[in-house]
Amino acid sequence: MIRFIASDIDGTLVPDGGTNMNPELFELIHQLKKKGIYFAAASGRQYGSVSKLFAPVKDDIFFIVENGALIRTAFEKIVSVPMKKDYVHQIIQEARQIPNCESLLCMEDISLVESHDQKFIDFLRYGYNNDIEQVKDLLAVDGTVLKVSLYNENDAESCIGHMIEPWNRVLKATLAGKQWVDFMDPSVNKGAALSYLQQYLNVKPEETMVFGDQLNDIEMMKQAKYSFAVATAREETKRAANAICGSYKEDGVIQVLRSLV
Repeated sequence: MIRFIASDIDGTLVPDGGTNMNPELFELIHQLKKKGIYFAAASGRQYGSVSKLFAPVKDDIFFIVENGALIRTAFEKIVSVPMKKDYVHQIIQEARQIPNCESLLCMEDISLVESHDQKFIDFLRYGYNNDIEQVKDLLAVDGTVLKVSLYNENDAESCIGHMIEPWNRVLKATLAGKQWVDFMDPSVNKGAALSYLQQYLNVKPEETMVFGDQLNDIEMMKQAKYSFAVATAREETKRAANAICGSYKEDGVIQVLRSLV
């Protein structure tokens, strides 16, 4: 029996950076809740962006955001895992040496950028619906950082991907879509966050269903008996899943959820 469902967002429910969700999903979430089935939105996005995207049901779901560095509901924080400041500074300094690479510091309630590229700022603010603040120098920021995200408009893997392997020795570094590479505390990933919520809700992996498309979804796949990669997922993610469903263009996740209500 399914008691808990977690789904990635970008590339799984909507296109990367998309803000238009099929409203049928919200109705399905309401129906699932009536059947005693929990739902979690699991994303590399910040909480503000995800809560706006799921506004009609935000009071009824759990949020695994910043790739699992923050778990919360609309009413309270459940857990957050900060990064070491030294590592944050080193990543920013390294990123500054990479052409066409933008840095984003992700905190609990806001994301900070030092970029002057208005196209990038607008993409974050109006594409992702992020709560953004521009600062002069990210290295001068005083506050708790949950995640550092590096962005390349065309291909993050070829532009920034060389940073992943060396940083994975001390942190969790992962591709988070075609344009993003994310860095978090080494204990952080969507699978660890899902495991925490399973214990919090007294739900077993055998009672859990997940959906995803990217490398940062693979750990989550391992925490659920029922794991679906969308048709457009990376091959590594498809291999980690035990089933394939349609892409967001085909409302693949919605098709599977319909069968549960």
